[in-house]
Amino acid sequence: RRGICTDANVAAIKIFGFNDLAKLHRIRATDISPILQSDGQSTTIKAQVMLETALANGVHRFEWLHKRADGTIFPAELTLSAVTLSGEPMLYAVVRDISDRKQAEEALLTQQALLLDIVDNAPSLIYVYDTEGRLRLCNRLFEQTAGFKFQEMEGSTREKHLPVGEASTLRNNDKKVLSKGGIFRFEDQILKHGKLRTYLTTKCVLRGTEGKA
Repeated sequence: RRGICTDANVAAIKIFGFNDLAKLHRIRATDISPILQSDGQSTTIKAQVMLETALANGVHRFEWLHKRADGTIFPAELTLSAVTLSGEPMLYAVVRDISDRKQAEEALLTQQALLLDIVDNAPSLIYVYDTEGRLRLCNRLFEQTAGFKFQEMEGSTREKHLPVGEASTLRNNDKKVLSKGGIFRFEDQILKHGKLRTYLTTKCVLRGTEGKA
């Protein structure tokens, strides 16, 4: 409970880059971690909080930055479980290197940021409505055309910004695309600076990873 290692398996010795248990034995958890964690908190202070949380709750899972014997830092998923050995409270730690997962997450975030940048700077209006007819995404040109920031329009229906007749027509067009799939083109009435203008629009269904529209 003081954060001192009393035992470890071969995998732990390997992941931290030590030659044998003697090097890892009696070492503190803070000795195999950088000075600061990814959120900027002091490792020493945060480690104590994590230990106390695990002892109080019985188990505690969290992400942690660890340090190998050669000084390289790697992200890990850490699960601390409280156990009692010979009447003394101890903590059983399971450490999993999540470097590959973190790299994949960063690559995905980079890709998403790039795609959003492309969409935001496209010379055409781009917008996404969900199956309930609520606005979920739009680019900068759509904001300029509508005269509102996305934050002001997010979650709103077309009725908020269009006359009832035009809003109903666009909803029916959406239903046609949703029911038949594929790509369709329409001449839609859209407000530009408060006046209705006719736009040639291309619509298709966007589906998530589970195939849901």
